[in-house]
Amino acid sequence: MNILVFGASFPNPAEPLLGIFNFKLLEKYPSEHDIKVVAPVPLGLNFRRGHQGRIAWEDTVEIGLRMVEVYRPRYLLLPRRLLMPLIGFIEFLCCLATVARIHKSWQIDLIHVNFAYPDGIAAMWLSRMLKISYVLTEHRGLLAETLDNIWVKSQLTQVYRSAAAVTTVSEYNARVLFKKTGVKAIHIPNGLDFERFEQGYMREKLYELVCVSHLIPAKGIQYLIESISILKQQGTQYKLDIIGEGSHRSHLEKLIIELGLQQEVSLKGAYPPKKLEQELPNYDALVLPSLRESFGIVLIEAMAAGLPVIATRCGGPEQIVNDDTGILVAPGSAEALVQGIRELSSRWSSYDSSLIRFTAESKYSLDSVVKLYFQVYNDATRK
Repeated sequence: MNILVFGASFPNPAEPLLGIFNFKLLEKYPSEHDIKVVAPVPLGLNFRRGHQGRIAWEDTVEIGLRMVEVYRPRYLLLPRRLLMPLIGFIEFLCCLATVARIHKSWQIDLIHVNFAYPDGIAAMWLSRMLKISYVLTEHRGLLAETLDNIWVKSQLTQVYRSAAAVTTVSEYNARVLFKKTGVKAIHIPNGLDFERFEQGYMREKLYELVCVSHLIPAKGIQYLIESISILKQQGTQYKLDIIGEGSHRSHLEKLIIELGLQQEVSLKGAYPPKKLEQELPNYDALVLPSLRESFGIVLIEAMAAGLPVIATRCGGPEQIVNDDTGILVAPGSAEALVQGIRELSSRWSSYDSSLIRFTAESKYSLDSVVKLYFQVYNDATRK
């Protein structure tokens, strides 16, 4: 089967961690199936990201044990609030020649696109123009809010209904999709290569916390920092490392200084995947304080390292975290995080690193996720 993976969520030199979940998934694809990638890049990305190098229009990238052709056609990224309904169609126009050229020489059997907006809109038009079926995976955390936008709901409903199959990474998104559009989605969670992670061990008490996240308001990191301040005022100190980058960094830096937490809280910046895999076992627990999360792959990564987790009830984490692996709390509340950290500490002796890893691996191994996708692919190409 010749599979074209389509969508902007794929690593590039200016954004090496963008769509890393797609990259890791492709590493496990069976060798008897061929893959090419079309990952559109917005014009001016180098300037916006401060990247000095060149982003090649066509490249060959090592993915697992194979070399994969990656195409990066440019498209015009318009201001979303102004011209939101047009972005997907513009992306289609900018990618049509590239995909048509690939199809002419390689005969694409199926397109797999991640995210309905805007990539799914472009994929729908490519499908109609070139007569190729597509499978859509919806990852969007703010799916309900996106579908409440009257300018894009009608387009996205067409995208979902035109797909040979729709999958979602969370049961929550599957429910939202059915409620808003009437489309039944197949739930396939994000997966993880557990062999990349060494299992840590449970230390005597909870002390060193880690949060791995984009530094944006929707991730709720401000509430986590405030919770560390509250605990300190109550006489209990914890160390918190925050790994990641984003537009909210300067605000978080100011908050840390205002609360006098320079000794307790550190902003570590973004880590490449290999460094993160090496560092996670050195912590006691991971906290993910998101206000909305479609899945939360970092929770699985922490569990692979044997760490218990604290997460918010915000869509995706509810299907991942149970009593054996951690604590769930309300989103958007520093006090709720305080209670979660205290509860994790009080139950500390009940957690088992081996059981935490086993629980995660039994549901989220990358090999099992790939098998589920190929069941969907096979069904889609038979239609």
